[in-house]
Amino acid sequence: MKCYILTCDQKMIMIEPLENESFVSRQKETERTTTTVFAVFIASLLSVSFGFVLHFPNPLKLVNERWYTAGHISFVIAASIGSVFARIFIDKLGRRSTILMTSIISLLGYVLLIIGCPQIQSIEGFSNFITGFGCIYCGIGVGMTSLVVPVYIAEVSSARIRGIMGTITNHAIVFGIFLYSLTAEIYDWNVKYHYSALVGLVIVLLSFLIILMPETPRWLLANNQRDKAFKNQLWLLGIESNAEDECNNIEINLAHQHIASVNDFRSPGLFRPLAIGSLLFLIHQFTLIGYINYLSHLLMHFKELYTIIICFLLQLVLSLVGCFIVERFYRRYLLLFGSAILLFCSIGFAVLSDLKKANDKMWVAYLIIYAIIFITIWGSLPWIIASEIFPPRARGLLGGIVRSFIWLLFIPMERLFLWLVFENGSLWFTSSVSFISILFVYYIVPETKKLTLEEIEHYYLIYRGFRNYLL
Repeated sequence: MKCYILTCDQKMIMIEPLENESFVSRQKETERTTTTVFAVFIASLLSVSFGFVLHFPNPLKLVNERWYTAGHISFVIAASIGSVFARIFIDKLGRRSTILMTSIISLLGYVLLIIGCPQIQSIEGFSNFITGFGCIYCGIGVGMTSLVVPVYIAEVSSARIRGIMGTITNHAIVFGIFLYSLTAEIYDWNVKYHYSALVGLVIVLLSFLIILMPETPRWLLANNQRDKAFKNQLWLLGIESNAEDECNNIEINLAHQHIASVNDFRSPGLFRPLAIGSLLFLIHQFTLIGYINYLSHLLMHFKELYTIIICFLLQLVLSLVGCFIVERFYRRYLLLFGSAILLFCSIGFAVLSDLKKANDKMWVAYLIIYAIIFITIWGSLPWIIASEIFPPRARGLLGGIVRSFIWLLFIPMERLFLWLVFENGSLWFTSSVSFISILFVYYIVPETKKLTLEEIEHYYLIYRGFRNYLL
């Protein structure tokens, strides 16, 4: 167990007992991971639906631009509202129950989409109205998913595998985006949205397997259900693991906590994680918007179905590579490396574009580099870090605030990016964002790899400066 000492010059020193290494090695031998991976996989099915449903305002565009704009705005506002709902429910009902509720809401949304999409041209008014409501319900489901799934994954995973488990959220979203691209490409426009909604419906129905998964031990201990928490911890880690010690550590941490209030936001223990999480997701949102637009450009460039399937398989390979590098390398170094690659590549291609020396092959090469950096680094790591730095007593509150804020900014950010693409300024904008992210990660973002959630919270309580010393 690591401990921290605050010195006279306000620097924090981490002291590690000599027997810690033997303890970690013993933990690796006795800790079971298959059940944890299974629970994370089931929860991540909703994240697949997250990426899959991002395109569903699009069929409205085939009929009327006004309907499309209204559906798109309604979807984003509903996602923001869904984040607020999830913030309330994960503390009141539990993480698993909130995932099940999210599945039911998404199920209703897909049913409305299946009813509305097939007749979208023949019965414009009523069908578009139903489709719009389907987008709203799916938007609420997406907003709730963006909060509850990362929280569930962070709390059922041990410190040793939390990083690689956290990457699954983003990879599931990217998988959903590609899955929609495949299903939409196979059929012609008048049936592909109906078929896509059916595929999404199957994904949501599979997520009902969450009923068989355990509630997080941390939430059970916070609600005075120790026996059930101990059984769930044994199910997750195995009977030979130190499940009782894990429960005792969580209980000790909970005993020194109080419910977060408005006045607590003036303290570094809440304000700093909120600011760091918001800025991380702001940068992540810009890279996600760029990825979606660049992916659409790539799929338009390669219109054959076999090339889309190849891109799909490459995405799966990159997802596996992303899980590997997150497991092997420190998170801050990966973020710095990804931002540096995007910075130099964006500047180089921007200069070539301004000099009229960039051709289609060079542009495709840049899009591939951008996609690799997003899938392996900047797409997944903000999800992991944000789920770790929020203190357990306010994880739902801070997560709901950040997700709701980011969803409300989605449309303005998307419009800004599309305008920059039209004005040939997206490369310089990406360069600026990459440069700012390098400074932000180096000076502010803490390193959370191999630290328990209690140790990360302890860091914020002991050290009150904004400069990062948890390197």
